[in-house]
Amino acid sequence: MEHRTKGLIYMTIGVIMLSPDSLLVRLADRTASPYTLVLWRQVFVAATQIPASIMYCGGWRKTIAQVKKSGVYFWASIPVQAAGAICIALAFTMTSAANALVLFYLQPLWAAIGSVLYFKDTLPKRTIFAIVVGIAAAVAVFFGARSKGDDDGGKASTIGDILALVGGVAYATYFMICRACALSAGPSVEMLPASAAGMALSVFVSLILAKDELVAIEDDVFWLWVAINGVIVIGISVMWMTVAMKYILPPESALIGLLELALGPIWVFAGIGEVPSVLTIVAAIALLVMLAGHEYLGLMESKKKNQSTMAPILATSKDDLEALINADPAEERDDSST
Repeated sequence: MEHRTKGLIYMTIGVIMLSPDSLLVRLADRTASPYTLVLWRQVFVAATQIPASIMYCGGWRKTIAQVKKSGVYFWASIPVQAAGAICIALAFTMTSAANALVLFYLQPLWAAIGSVLYFKDTLPKRTIFAIVVGIAAAVAVFFGARSKGDDDGGKASTIGDILALVGGVAYATYFMICRACALSAGPSVEMLPASAAGMALSVFVSLILAKDELVAIEDDVFWLWVAINGVIVIGISVMWMTVAMKYILPPESALIGLLELALGPIWVFAGIGEVPSVLTIVAAIALLVMLAGHEYLGLMESKKKNQSTMAPILATSKDDLEALINADPAEERDDSST
């Protein structure tokens, strides 16, 4: 399997697993304050990722070796990962799910800018077009949510919108750090320990934010939603996405992440009956079509590139074969005798 194909599969699995995040946060938000919810969510995430990353790397010693190999990229990714996780979780509690997802998934823009400025990448025209379509869809969803008037019972807020935007910038930066590590230290270096360390840092930050609101929560349903969200939806999905970043470009990863923008409102509608606007539905369909078209064109380009690479080799081999067949045996004997 090609590295890019592997990365696309891993990222798609991670995003699909991540898509119920907004619903589970909203369900748990009914029982606890936002900061308390984020604290326990991150506790479950860290408790999942720390042992999982150690097992994935092959034990404590190999995990430490991976940390040493990743070097500065390990330490740079920790605060970025923590900031992104806290910001998007708080955003889901402070603004509508559609607004939070839209602003969070402006990631393709930030990833494309970073990819061009830092990595000096030349983005394919199809990727640039896809980013423009993605941003247009995001803007449509944003204004669609605002135009509903009630906006999820008055839940939309400027602070929540800003947190979602900052969270998107943080995760786009995290993806770029993962790719920079893969390019510098090689794809064999694992960034999963960095993801786990970032989630551990987010627990301490959340504890500081929630210190005045910590109370005993006796609602079993709260713990069910938070555990599912922290262990499966966030804990495991982010690991898939972190591994995927070794094989694909940051703009591509961010484009695949737009799937959550399409799936998230559907989960929220199914779970708590929040009806997305018509613009949200249209934008979600546009995103899915755009992603399918983007990856189909990428597959076609990859096949053409492979064919063009093999063509000279095949042509040369054929010419050599014909030369051997048509060679004069007498000439060969004369050459050998001299």
